[in-house]
Amino acid sequence: MDSASLVLSEGLDPAESRTYVALSKSSKIAYTTLWHRANGRPSIQDKAKSQRYLTPSEEEALIKYLLRVANYRFPIPIKYLHSLAFVSAL
Repeated sequence: MDSASLVLSEGLDPAESRTYVALSKSSKIAYTTLWHRANGRPSIQDKAKSQRYLTPSEEEALIKYLLRVANYRFPIPIKYLHSLAFVSAL
């Protein structure tokens, strides 16, 4: 859970008004960020996780393969990484 979601779930003291500006001033998080979280927009990190090309295990396997091939003095050119990632994702 990101910091903006935590601030929204905790809120303020009952004596203070529960506006996004008041929450923003007390937590030092932009009020627009608080509004976006309250209205369902995911954080940048959560959105990036959903748009990953490879799963973490596939990414680790690809990295191990590239390092192993590089140890044999046969580095893979960058232009082939996309096709290697596509093959490992299948």
